[in-house]
Amino acid sequence: NAATAVTGSSTLDTSVPTGHSISFDDSNISSSEASSISLTMAGAEVGATYSYSISSSGGGTPVTGSGTISSAGQPISGVDVSGLSDGTLTVSLVLTDSAGNAATAVTNTTTLDANAPSGHSISFDDATINTSEASSISLTMAGAEVGATYSYSISSSGGGTPVTGSGTISSAGQQLSGVDVSGLSDGTLTVSLVLTDSAGNAASAVTNTSTLDTTAASGHSISFDDSLISSSEASSIS
Repeated sequence: NAATAVTGSSTLDTSVPTGHSISFDDSNISSSEASSISLTMAGAEVGATYSYSISSSGGGTPVTGSGTISSAGQPISGVDVSGLSDGTLTVSLVLTDSAGNAATAVTNTTTLDANAPSGHSISFDDATINTSEASSISLTMAGAEVGATYSYSISSSGGGTPVTGSGTISSAGQQLSGVDVSGLSDGTLTVSLVLTDSAGNAASAVTNTSTLDTTAASGHSISFDDSLISSSEASSIS
């Protein structure tokens, strides 16, 4: 007697997920951003699981995480990389489909720069500024970070509207020339300089002082000590 045939089915899936990618959402991560960064996938296989690791060329314990793909453009947010040292960050992402096929890791990089510029200074090029110099003075930086932006303010202890300016550092010894402080009152001039690097990290202000003195001496006089000078006195008067 021949039994009735019985059947069963299963799915053969030997293909790993392909065509996906991941990228950091910020190309330059500052100190204020490092505690909560985000990344975005593209072309991810819905239903697959993911695992990632973020490391820095500067060192530190890699940051890891995992989850399940709910959309092809799966975001990963709130990732804290503040424990990593400054350098190139590399994320490595592995997707594993529901059959257990693990894809080859895909990677992406960005820059972690959590340290503000440091070690720089600024100084007036003239210790005492007179009336003929006040309309066009100069200042010089030292140790400035090339590529950073700068902003400065010059105020006087004597009063007046502070003089301000900004720009981008092209050399470590950047000079500021043609600065007009003639609108400030006489007194001690103080320049305050702030550098901000390309990641957005602002340094603490550095300062320097000079003296603005545009008022000529006054209230003085001179007189002959003799109202009538004779021939015997003429060779040596006072």
